[in-house]
Amino acid sequence: MPDIKSATIDSRKRIFLLSDIHANLPALQSVMPLITDDDVVICLGDMVGYYTEPNEVCEFIRSRANFTIIGNHDLYCVGNLPFKTENEPKYRVYATQQQLNDDHKNWLLSLPSEMILNLSTPVTINNKIIHHIHLAHGAPSNVETYIYPDKPLPADCCAPHTLLLLGHTHHPMIRTEEFGMVVNPGSVGQPRDWNPRPSCAVIDLSSGQIDHHRTTYDWHGYAQSLTAQNFHPESVSLLTRTRDAP
Repeated sequence: MPDIKSATIDSRKRIFLLSDIHANLPALQSVMPLITDDDVVICLGDMVGYYTEPNEVCEFIRSRANFTIIGNHDLYCVGNLPFKTENEPKYRVYATQQQLNDDHKNWLLSLPSEMILNLSTPVTINNKIIHHIHLAHGAPSNVETYIYPDKPLPADCCAPHTLLLLGHTHHPMIRTEEFGMVVNPGSVGQPRDWNPRPSCAVIDLSSGQIDHHRTTYDWHGYAQSLTAQNFHPESVSLLTRTRDAP
């Protein structure tokens, strides 16, 4: 059974939603100015893995996020989920384990796999009345399952009147479902939708408005620095892919 925790959230707030940073600090720094002091910040996991600054990313999320859940790469890096060792050159699980300090490892170990946030009063988003916000990294109850924009959700994955927030795919998404809404902010650290600009989302609970935002940083320079450090070519190329230059 997944480790699901619950809390209550003020229905008048604005949610700043981010996911899949993957230890890419320059990308994270590019989205930081979009966060306001009054935002409820939610991180949907995969803070670490792949890139070079796991401690710095964990430090920021710990200091600013109001609610954080654990992702599959976080679980790999704390030894709580097996992974295919042939992917180590790309995933850098063992390298990340060597970098992470004990304090951040213990913090990652303390994170829930899912959360239910109960709204103080119901809100309306895209004509759907929402009472609850369900946080999951992959599909609910399976952190490694990808829910792409065109993939059906598992049957009965959510209670009625739910806003389901997912990460994992690195693809931004807004979907209306029978039970409510599904939003994926996309990836901050490694977008995979053929747009290298870091992706995040803002959900204004009071107005029901959902917006995706893209920022910019020197991803070519970052990729060049990784190549100089002998990072796996695929993990480097994922930072710079566009539809014109795969």
